[in-house]
Amino acid sequence: MKKSKVLILYTGGTFGMVPENAHDLSSNLVPGSLEDLSKYMPALEDEGFFANSGVHITYESLGEPIDSSNFVPSDWVYIAKRIVKDYENYDAFILIQGTDTMAYTASALSFMFSGLAKPIIITGSQLPISHPRTDAVSNLTNSIYLAAYKSFDLNNISEVLICFNDDLLRGNRATKYSTNDLEGFESPNYRNLASLEEKIVVNEKYILKKGESWFHGKYEMNEKVLIVPLFPGFSPAYLKKIIADTDINGIVFRSFGAGNYSMTESFIEVLEQAREKKIVMLNTTQCYQGSVNHGKYKTSSGMEKCGVINGQDLTLEASITKMMWCLGNYSYEEAIVALGQSLRGEMTN
Repeated sequence: MKKSKVLILYTGGTFGMVPENAHDLSSNLVPGSLEDLSKYMPALEDEGFFANSGVHITYESLGEPIDSSNFVPSDWVYIAKRIVKDYENYDAFILIQGTDTMAYTASALSFMFSGLAKPIIITGSQLPISHPRTDAVSNLTNSIYLAAYKSFDLNNISEVLICFNDDLLRGNRATKYSTNDLEGFESPNYRNLASLEEKIVVNEKYILKKGESWFHGKYEMNEKVLIVPLFPGFSPAYLKKIIADTDINGIVFRSFGAGNYSMTESFIEVLEQAREKKIVMLNTTQCYQGSVNHGKYKTSSGMEKCGVINGQDLTLEASITKMMWCLGNYSYEEAIVALGQSLRGEMTN
């Protein structure tokens, strides 16, 4: 029997909610402790299925459980450094958190780690583990199977991943698309890395090559970033004032279709103003699926002429976290180059 060592880090979220009154399932939901998990998952007990399959699981709560809506970049840094601390001691890591900002966490962690040679799997649930119809049990069970790949003779998928509703997604390709569907997350521009039905089927040709270089992390996140959704009637004057009166370092534009927007004189003037102040600009599409294609239409070629970087098929979550990370760890010139490249499989070059 092959042994596997897995560290499960718990941050809170819907997953761990339990009734305030254990004898009244309709009572208010409150964050439960890690000890409560085994009550709802016999497979996690000391003599349960996973222990008998050679899987040694360690649990750790990262402080008081919090709603993921309260996550900030410093939380991503804290999680990353916690993983690095025990990187050599475990075969894989599972992070349990709320779904609202799960895709942001997954994207941020993916950029922070270079040379990753182990799975980092993020999961949660749409219904609390205490709910009769919960999806928490299956989501965590699937995550443990993938994390304990040695014990179950599965692929070592050395990426930051989201495991949700029988699907395995590249973390920086995932986005939360529904507040109530148990599917929860999708990867609009990339294939799922695995399907966890009756059999676990891994799409090997879509997974990143296992890291062979020295594993290390870069954690700085520059939060001086602005996201600007463009719309008919958008007034460049407001953005001009923000650029003039603040010290923002990056702007993520959300434009139409393949990266289009009306290139009026006033809008071009604002873009030139931003470039003069060395503000890095990235163009992404508002469309759920598809890619920016500068030059396909005249209305997008103007963006490129003004120094706006082609964000291709980046998700919203990946575009924001990648901008923060690049600005935090690279010079202005280096950040421009890095934003236009696929660093962790986050976009299609």
